[in-house]
Amino acid sequence: MLVQRIQEIRAIQELENIKKSKKFGEGVKAGAKAPFSFMKNLVTHPVDTVSGVPKGLWRYGSRVGEMATGDKSEYEDGVGKELILFSAQKRKLAYDLNVDVYSSNKILQEYMNSVSWASYSGNMAVSAALRPLGAVRFTKTAHNVNNLIRDNAPEDLRKINRKVLKKLDVPKDVIEEFLDNNWLSPRHETAIVHSLENLGLQNGVSDYIQLVATSNSEEDAFFFQNITHLIEHYISNTVESQNSIVVHDHFALLRVRKHFVFPVLVDNGYWSEFGANLINTFESDLRSEYGENVQILLW
Repeated sequence: MLVQRIQEIRAIQELENIKKSKKFGEGVKAGAKAPFSFMKNLVTHPVDTVSGVPKGLWRYGSRVGEMATGDKSEYEDGVGKELILFSAQKRKLAYDLNVDVYSSNKILQEYMNSVSWASYSGNMAVSAALRPLGAVRFTKTAHNVNNLIRDNAPEDLRKINRKVLKKLDVPKDVIEEFLDNNWLSPRHETAIVHSLENLGLQNGVSDYIQLVATSNSEEDAFFFQNITHLIEHYISNTVESQNSIVVHDHFALLRVRKHFVFPVLVDNGYWSEFGANLINTFESDLRSEYGENVQILLW
């Protein structure tokens, strides 16, 4: 998450420069003339209007009717169109800045909301005003996920992810539990699902998705997203086939023939008595179930 936050700081600095420009001021004036209170609030209260905090608030797109002024009326179709176009503009902006449009960084959300609305309502060409923020290296999967996030609204991503999970033989109730978890943003879900799609796993996808669906914090969401990427990275660097995921005591391990790969999210760690006991316990449990020749590899 540290790398993500550093990139977000750079993006905020760039958006601050844009907000100081004449074009942004013209966009704000145009946005203030919008007939819908929701749209006006994007300029005056950008964070409160569309928060990026993981609590399911990115699913606001399905609640268009509640965002228009007053009761359901002829304005509803109008505000729906406005919201869709604004959201597309914001996703494009986040893509150009190499940041997550569903980030929990409130300051970043404030800047992206303001600039996106000024860009949409004032016809301001944001991309032309952006300076390069430094190259960011992406895997092929990450690049594809970034494109999906940019080009699809949250509900469209849900449909895409549901279709992929169904193809991977994940039961319907498990799919919906996963997609309905408010701590899993559209990016978390899409990154996890499309990594799994590329792995060609024989078994265990359903159990793993069910485990991910237990996420109850943003840290959990990032943990599972990164674990999935580690598993994908391991498989892409080996010639082994017939791999499967085994969920054991709330941990996910990759089974490769007679050994199990335990993905570890540690940049700089040291071997401790606790770590040794944990691995020994895992090894003992797995041997009792899969045979004495079982080995655990840390990755």
